[in-house]
Amino acid sequence: VFPAIPLIAIGMIRVWVLSASDLKQHVTEYGRHWNFFFTLAAAPQLYFAAVMALGKIRNTIITGGALQRDVVSGTRASVGVPPLVLSLLLVGVHEALLYGLDWNQLILSSYRDDMFTANKEGTCTLVAYAAIFALGVDVGTVVRQATSRAALRNTMGALTVVGGVLFGITSQLETPSRRLANAPFIFHTLFFNCLVSLVVCTFQSNYQPSAIITAQSTNEMLCFVGANLLTGAVNLSISAIDLSWLGAHSVLLVYISLLSCTMCVLHHYGIQVRHKR
Repeated sequence: VFPAIPLIAIGMIRVWVLSASDLKQHVTEYGRHWNFFFTLAAAPQLYFAAVMALGKIRNTIITGGALQRDVVSGTRASVGVPPLVLSLLLVGVHEALLYGLDWNQLILSSYRDDMFTANKEGTCTLVAYAAIFALGVDVGTVVRQATSRAALRNTMGALTVVGGVLFGITSQLETPSRRLANAPFIFHTLFFNCLVSLVVCTFQSNYQPSAIITAQSTNEMLCFVGANLLTGAVNLSISAIDLSWLGAHSVLLVYISLLSCTMCVLHHYGIQVRHKR
């Protein structure tokens, strides 16, 4: 719970800044008051709650209810199933909520008469983002187990195929929607990120990550917050939607360069801002 507190604080600051400024808000993105910082804070908590629930069920079946110490660790041994399977269970729960309780119609409707429905895009997709978090746990686990570039490439290739197959199957059943965060959207996220990682580890000259990736990984949250601040600065300074192709790409180049250089400088001087998980 404690690691979520800084994210909640940043999310509340973002809500206050947006309400105090004239920056146009798209309520269909996450809702009237919700933002992705709240999702980042809540999704891991929901994932670990699912881990604990499965751990208790496993303990009840196997040990008659004796509590195991590693229930909340999120490892394969603690819940009896890998995070990939747990993510599939969460996807099933989310799909059931979408089409069993008609949350899909609620999310796509214009109804916003209370706090829950005012932020329905954020609150109704938490299970989906917990599933994406579980996928990230599984990918991170298998990647850390790779001992060479060839092993990493084979692993990412297999995960890319799995993500592509799941995306292909589910996209035949429903249209991918970020607003609904439905199954094809979740599996497209898995497929796309694994594909990018596969391309990187295939063409990278050595097994070690590049300097920019290392610098950004050292300060992941600071990089994310910095990117949000830069996005806000750009939106407040210029009308991005009216820029030409050249102007838009020039802004993107400056944006990426400034963010990457800042992360590299911080990494070079050993400055690290990270909250404990």
